[in-house]
Amino acid sequence: METIAHIPSSLSKVRSKSFALKSMPLLLLLLSFIQNDLYGMQYGGETMDFQFESNGDTLAGSLRLPKGIQHPPLLVFMPGSGNSSYRTNYKGYLDATLHTLVADRYALLNFDKPGIGKSSGAWWDMDFEALAKNAVDAIRYAKENFPIDCQKVGVIGHSQGGWLVQIITGTYADEVLFGISMAGSVTTVFEQDVQNQYSKNRCEGMDSLQAMERSVSKVYKLYTTPIIRAEKKNDLHYRVIKGYDPTRTIRNIRRPVLFLFGENDPLVHAQSSVDKLKALFEGAPPSHIQWKILKGTDHSLYRIKENCFDGNVKKVPTSQELHKVMDTFIDKQLTLGRP
Repeated sequence: METIAHIPSSLSKVRSKSFALKSMPLLLLLLSFIQNDLYGMQYGGETMDFQFESNGDTLAGSLRLPKGIQHPPLLVFMPGSGNSSYRTNYKGYLDATLHTLVADRYALLNFDKPGIGKSSGAWWDMDFEALAKNAVDAIRYAKENFPIDCQKVGVIGHSQGGWLVQIITGTYADEVLFGISMAGSVTTVFEQDVQNQYSKNRCEGMDSLQAMERSVSKVYKLYTTPIIRAEKKNDLHYRVIKGYDPTRTIRNIRRPVLFLFGENDPLVHAQSSVDKLKALFEGAPPSHIQWKILKGTDHSLYRIKENCFDGNVKKVPTSQELHKVMDTFIDKQLTLGRP
């Protein structure tokens, strides 16, 4: 009969511990694969619709998560004025800008303003502070309910959404890491309307002096004439926001913000916007206030158009500068983290 040697229990325990220690890295790696696979099945590459409460309204939003990344940074987008929505008039814009940029790296959150789509309420009755609070409540909901990195949240706003970025990175700085204002104005609503009208007058052949005089006159009349009966939502909203001045808001910004301007933007004049930013800080803006003028671009910041262009915008060339500038800025902020 074969004799089986007896192994002391103490030696058996030592060997078991040794095996466990040697196997630990393998077990952790296997656990990581399982967790990633479960995450991929539950969230990876998915777009999830959700609802959240803000200012007494129920707003509808959508979160797109990258595939295979646990707790990714979150980018929140805010569109321009009026009935703008990520589902309708901004769908193509997002495809050309943010969707290409964030693919497989960041989570992207969009939501509809009050009174648009499935969101209750009335955006046309709300000032910029209330609209900014909508975005902040969306961020807070995402932090509580979705697998994102709560310390790495950036807000991005185009056109009128740029004013909201300025508010959030100041008043609600604790909620975000950085902001990007895409063709957002840094002037009063009155000044921005004058810039827009001035561009139209110049394209009609007026010289600079005449164009400016008529622009100021027309906008001043619009600004001071009471709106007795406003049937259009844009007119109703203009009554609420027409006196807005972002001076104190911009000076109160406490997070890094990148202001992007289009060189040929007829609505938000690039060089005068940069001059305005400098003047707000007496010629010496703090390091967290940055800007870039994108060469040849219009209000979209990616289409290259000459001033007074009246052709088919689908046939104009596009610029790659927007993606490069935004990508560099976002990577830097995520690397630096909170101060």
